[in-house]
Amino acid sequence: MDVVLGLSLTSAAVRWVLVEGTTGEGAPVDRGSLPVEHTLDANALLDQLLGTETTEYQVHAVGVSWAPEAEAGATAVMAALEARQLDNVVAISDVEAVDALAWGSPTSPATTTSPCASWNPMPPWWPWSTRAA
Repeated sequence: MDVVLGLSLTSAAVRWVLVEGTTGEGAPVDRGSLPVEHTLDANALLDQLLGTETTEYQVHAVGVSWAPEAEAGATAVMAALEARQLDNVVAISDVEAVDALAWGSPTSPATTTSPCASWNPMPPWWPWSTRAA
């Protein structure tokens, strides 16, 4: 199954959404959060989310956003993604992440009532993007 992964890290938790499709505009396959106790184990996190080499998921893109206090964890996640040879990994700035949340998903009221609903700063593969690929 083709998927796109969105990750958000803070010092207290890791949140994710795994979305079907190559552009991230499909149905959510999985979403959730895990608390971060002391140090984030990036490989264990990715094993849990994406499985091992025998997994059914074909990851097309990964977007990673993090709070300033979670930079070490984000760096570990980016390195673990690179070690898995996932080369379409994008660091999403806090401004871009907030914009995505403010505009919401294609079915949220924010996208249908906003006077600028057709404008979307997010790349089409970002899980909350409303822009066509």
